[in-house]
Amino acid sequence: VVQNCRHSRDAMGCLIPMGVTSENVSKKYRLDRSALDRFAAESHRKAARAQSLGKFRAEITPVGDVSRDDGIRPDTTAETLSKLKPVFDKAEGSTTAGNSSQLTDGAAAVLLMSREEAVKRKLPIWGVWRSYAVEGVPPD
Repeated sequence: VVQNCRHSRDAMGCLIPMGVTSENVSKKYRLDRSALDRFAAESHRKAARAQSLGKFRAEITPVGDVSRDDGIRPDTTAETLSKLKPVFDKAEGSTTAGNSSQLTDGAAAVLLMSREEAVKRKLPIWGVWRSYAVEGVPPD
């Protein structure tokens, strides 16, 4: 697939890491660091409140002893975030470990097989693959 992508400027642009894309978007739309930190702090506050009310329980399947999003930082403030250094553009960047998504931001596993194979293995049929779609924006 990558070989085919090398002939497409748009496809190659999609290989840019999300952190770099974040910096590109911040510069393009002139988002200043303090605004990003305030937004991130408010996001953590809202997420902590929703979590305390059980709003995410139906969205998370426990794995081992992990049963909730551990990336929500209820005590985060714009002031504490302002002390973090930029990660992707160390000189002029605005994306930090505190105002961007954590690296363990989600996970999923799916086991797909034909109905015939599932029946052969005596496995339950929990769903049917109908279609898929991919969406995205240019990394600039």
